[in-house]
Amino acid sequence: MTGEQQDILSGELKRESSDSIAISPDGSLLASVSTVSKNIIKLWDLQNRNLLMEFKYNECNTQANQCITSINFSPDGSTLAVIGSNGSAKFWQLGSFDDLFIKGCDRMRDYLATLDENNSDRHLCDN
Repeated sequence: MTGEQQDILSGELKRESSDSIAISPDGSLLASVSTVSKNIIKLWDLQNRNLLMEFKYNECNTQANQCITSINFSPDGSTLAVIGSNGSAKFWQLGSFDDLFIKGCDRMRDYLATLDENNSDRHLCDN
C-alpha cells in the first residue's frame, strides 16, 4: 500500500457533483448519487471507466435537499442498498459484474450497430 492517489473517473463525478459514492467489495463497481438529479443512482465500471447503468429512486421527499441519504453494496457486491430522505430503503439485485456487463450490452447493442464498421467500439459487446 503506497497511499498514492488513484485517478479513476477523472472529471466524470465532478460533472455530476456527486453527493454520495460507494465502491463494491471487489473494487470493480462504483455507485454514485448526483446532487443535480437527486433521485438517480449511477453505476460505473471502474476497470473500463464507463457508465454501466442508471437506477431511478422513486421514493423522494420533495421538500428534502437530498433525496438519497445513503448508498452501499452488500458484502458480496450482488445488491445495492439505497436509503432515502423519507426513511425508506430500496434494494437492487445487481448480480455479478458479468451479469451487469451483459445487461449493459443488451441496452447498447442497437446503438453500437449504428457505428462505422471501422470504429473499435462497435464490437464491445460482440461476445
